Amino acid sequence: MLEKVEFSPARRSCVAAFTRITSGKRGDIWSYETIDILTGEALFSDDCLENDERSTIFCGNGRDVQLRARRDKALKEALSNQTGK
Repeated sequence: MLEKVEFSPARRSCVAAFTRITSGKRGDIWSYETIDILTGEALFSDDCLENDERSTIFCGNGRDVQLRARRDKALKEALSNQTGK
């Protein structure tokens, strides 16, 4: 799912925030990414596993919310006038 796409003056490129859900053997994997569309550079990328409480990347306990926040922060930084602000 494309969450947001905008032009970044600092990068002179478009950046986008995505959420992807894929099914695996151990359950649904949620991927959160911020990508520079023109270069393909991942500005942020992390995953969590929805259905396995024993997994080290389990989405529970707010982990998915934390990943969304980190993805959105990377997008905000890419859209700022100066990189890293």
